[in-house]
Amino acid sequence: MEVLEASWQVFKRNIVFYVIYSVVYVLLLALTLLPVLGLFVSIFLSIYGFAGVLYISYTYFLENREDIQLEFASIKDYLVPSAGMYLGVLVLTLLSMSVFFLLILLFGGIGFLGDFMRGQKEGGLGLILAMTILVIFMLLVALYYLYSIPANIAKALADGLSFERSFLARFYPFTPSGVKDLMSGDYLKLGLLWSLIVSVLGLLGVILLILIITIPLAALIMCFIMTYTAMVGASFAPKLKQATT
Repeated sequence: MEVLEASWQVFKRNIVFYVIYSVVYVLLLALTLLPVLGLFVSIFLSIYGFAGVLYISYTYFLENREDIQLEFASIKDYLVPSAGMYLGVLVLTLLSMSVFFLLILLFGGIGFLGDFMRGQKEGGLGLILAMTILVIFMLLVALYYLYSIPANIAKALADGLSFERSFLARFYPFTPSGVKDLMSGDYLKLGLLWSLIVSVLGLLGVILLILIITIPLAALIMCFIMTYTAMVGASFAPKLKQATT
């Protein structure tokens, strides 16, 4: 709860920063609707989102106090490591999809499709059961990855922010040491509380976004989620840095 309170204090003290950040985000989001150019803008938009989180997290990590002052112009200094983080997400997503489809093949997807095309439906129930187990497994992996998001940020901070370090930090939760750290008591309480609060606030933000008239409030909620995520990462980073020294 201390991290949550600290996040609220940082958020309150820097409301101008969040307003500017949100306005720029909305403008970039509008540009994604443009043909061709929109694709590149959408990529930059993702990097811009990561840059905001890394900026807040690294600033708190260095100063370790709630009265930090955030300047919008400073976000540009975090675009390079944010690009590494974005690339890490992209590669991890592609690898996950490849593994998922490979497992489908191993579970007999091609054979079932061939039998189905020939009008043979035997073994369909077994495949459905196997696919159900596979989907549940992949869902659990996805939930674990979401739970590990603040730890990704912490790892990037602890190793030193750079394109390469931020890229590799995305794979940290799936390494033996990463799994051990994320299941430890130090992170377990932080990660579970973060997951619960972000899920509730995220749902509330989506509802407010749908109502249209409350979009500004939804934007502020999303900015607080960004702040809380950054602060959880910054709070766990010293433990990872200490473990590597």
